[in-house]
Parts: sequence; C-alpha cells; structure tokens
Amino acid sequence: MRDDTRGFGGLAVYVKCDDGARFLHRARPPYPTGMNQPIEATTYARLRFSRRGPARYLSHNSLVTVWERGFTRAGLALSYSQGYSPKPVLRFGPPVPVGYLALAELLDVRLVGPVEPSEVVAGLNRSLPGGLEVASAELLPGKPPSLMAAARSADYEVRLDEPCADLAERVAGLLALPELVVSIERRKRTRSVDIRGATLTLEVASAESLNMRLQIGEGAACRPEDVLAALSLSAAAITRTDIKYEFD
Repeated sequence: MRDDTRGFGGLAVYVKCDDGARFLHRARPPYPTGMNQPIEATTYARLRFSRRGPARYLSHNSLVTVWERGFTRAGLALSYSQGYSPKPVLRFGPPVPVGYLALAELLDVRLVGPVEPSEVVAGLNRSLPGGLEVASAELLPGKPPSLMAAARSADYEVRLDEPCADLAERVAGLLALPELVVSIERRKRTRSVDIRGATLTLEVASAESLNMRLQIGEGAACRPEDVLAALSLSAAAITRTDIKYEFD
C-alpha cells in the first residue's frame, strides 16, 4: 500500500492499494499554535471582565470568537483540547442574555507557557473591542472546576421603562406567595419554572428600579424579565452585577 501525493488542502489524501483499489483517508488539519502542548507546559488563568456598550449585543457564540481573536492579537497562545476537532480551552460562567450589561463575569482559560497576570490584562485590554474590559487576572494552581456547574445565583440591577407608583406593593405581593409556577418558552422549548422559588431577594431601589438575586440551576433558573412579567412590568435596562459561585 502506498500514499498518492494528491490531497485536499492537507485535510485528506487518496490511498492506493497494491491491487489498484483507492480510498479516501482523512487527516487532521494543520495544528495552530498551542495545540498538542503537554499540560505541564500550560497555565490556567481566571479573568474577571465587564461587558458594556456594543459588546452587550454579542451572542454567546460571537463572544467566544471575539475572545479567541483577542488572545491572538494580544500575543497570548491559547492551549487546545485534545481529539479530532481541538478547540481553545475557554470556560465561561453562565451566558449573559443578549442586551444585558454585565459587570463581573468570569472566564477560565488555559494558556501556553508561563504568563504574568498584569501582562495578560494589559494585552487583552489593548486587543479586545470596545465594551469588553478585563479587570483582573488570577493564576490558578491547576484545572479549575466548571464555572457553569459552580454558579448558584446572580445579582441584577433593573431600570424600569417608566416609574411605578405601587412598585413596593407589587413586590410585597410576589414575595408573599408560596410559589408562582409559570411556563417559559425559550429556543422553542417550554418548561415550568417557579418564579417565586427562584427569586432569592427582590428589593425596591426607587420608583423605577429594582435589585434582585435569582437562583441559577437546572429547573430553578429564571431571568429578570420573567420576574418583571409576574409584576406586570418591563425593563429599560438590565445589568448583571455579580454571580455567586460555590467551588468544592
């Protein structure tokens, strides 16, 4: 058996057997920098960043792409996962709904070689587009637990689209309920959520603003707009100010 030299951009080659039979053999694409690096030659870092301005309109998938390009422009080599389709090791916390502002998001990343936190922060802030800003970088001793699995609750500031004279009464009425189960449809899926059970705290900040802490987790998660719908209100702006994590 011998290899035919013809191929398809380095992704596949024809293999010709001695009896004349031919078949297509697919090969891996060329490896980018940071792939096949031994784990001991990599560094885990946890970034805390904010998302404002035009960046709040990025979908989660677009956000991942923006970060990958930002690391490349900053000269920081991402480490890749193993397997036939390797991907950069980037692990985010719970996704931010499109349109939300976010002030304290976390991102765990695996980089090639030793890095200095201050250089990571400075390099990314020079390279990321407007609206994304890295506040800090922390080196981790090893592979961190999943941010998604460790997230327990999220804090929000909500500015209403108009003042509400009886806002305090509406909030008190919701909090007095033992439960409030509603059907929520997202991405063509409908599920039942206990809005009252998922609302850990709900406070009136002014006649046109609320602060709330909502539970995160399977079967418990709801969004601020779900709480507002239960109050017959709507928002002009929603900001996720923090996420509470519990790491084992």
